[in-house]
Amino acid sequence: MLKTVIEGTIFSFQLLTTIPLKKQVPYEKEQVRISVMSYPIVGGFLGILIFSLLFVMTEWTAVSPIVLTLLIATITIVYSGGLHLDGWMDASDAFFSYKSRSEKIEIMKDSRIGAFAAISVFLLLAWKLVLIYEVITLLSVKQFIIVALIPFFTRMSLGMKLYFGKLARQEGMAFAMQKYIKKKDSLSYLIMLLTLFLGIIIFFQHLLIYVSVLFLSSVSFYYVSAKIDHHVFGGITGDTLGASVEGGELWLWMTLYLLLSFVMG
Repeated sequence: MLKTVIEGTIFSFQLLTTIPLKKQVPYEKEQVRISVMSYPIVGGFLGILIFSLLFVMTEWTAVSPIVLTLLIATITIVYSGGLHLDGWMDASDAFFSYKSRSEKIEIMKDSRIGAFAAISVFLLLAWKLVLIYEVITLLSVKQFIIVALIPFFTRMSLGMKLYFGKLARQEGMAFAMQKYIKKKDSLSYLIMLLTLFLGIIIFFQHLLIYVSVLFLSSVSFYYVSAKIDHHVFGGITGDTLGASVEGGELWLWMTLYLLLSFVMG
């Protein structure tokens, strides 16, 4: 059992990140189930990297917030190998095409980048850079740990869409993963959330309001984006899942910015 858990966790990192883990993991039911259960861990690891960068650069260097902002954005993209950005661009081309559902699916399968993809990714990255800059200048060093939860929550939402989302087509990455997983496995996310909030209450009680708002904001984004997936595309695809990660991160950075600026400021 332990071997399966390790292999499934490794598989999730191999699928969602560029970390060079060379171990051959068999593509079997149990490994796939564990890998989806491990998605929040993949996000949490990225969150720890971002937090570590923020803490070290702020405490021991004179790096400006602008440079630090660009470093955070770069690490986020490199960590996933642009996987989610690719999904964002493909989904944007399809979303703004005003075609039928079947034609939208075909557009997402096309590897070429259209005008809508270029415009949408520019706006996504521009707004993300602005929001990251604003957040890190508003946070104190003791509050930096909050930003680690942004990729954690977005990868959890990614897994939830795989557990409960209707497939838009019977092929592709989402189809290949969903046929091996069970909805009851999502209970592992509940255990992670309870552990997270217990840890916050014990060790970082002063951050409880921030964590709670980020969680509720993540839940709201999950439901809204799931409705959009169903209404526009007829369900989820690998591209819509990637788009939800990018859109979810932007949404949570904006949530944190608004919270710091207008509520807690």
